[in-house]
Amino acid sequence: MVNPYLPASYRCVGVIGLAVGGLDAQIMRGFNTYRRAVGPWTLDDAGQLRPFVDRVLGRAKSLHGVIAHVTDAELAARLLATGLPVVDLAGFI
Repeated sequence: MVNPYLPASYRCVGVIGLAVGGLDAQIMRGFNTYRRAVGPWTLDDAGQLRPFVDRVLGRAKSLHGVIAHVTDAELAARLLATGLPVVDLAGFI
């Protein structure tokens, strides 16, 4: 189920495990440049804290995909179980 509060043309992407600085910040800048160029996308950013990751994964039905820095088997299994397209920036999956 897509988020009913967004227009149907919007795509919502979950972002998990990215930090606010360094290479992660460069990745987010690149993603933001891309999403502004191709159309209306919104991000659901969980950061690195478990409660926020749980919140984003709990809303998997409203997401169109996930960009994640996967560092452990538990998170990898949870992401794969959603059935969503996942871009794993760490190469764990």
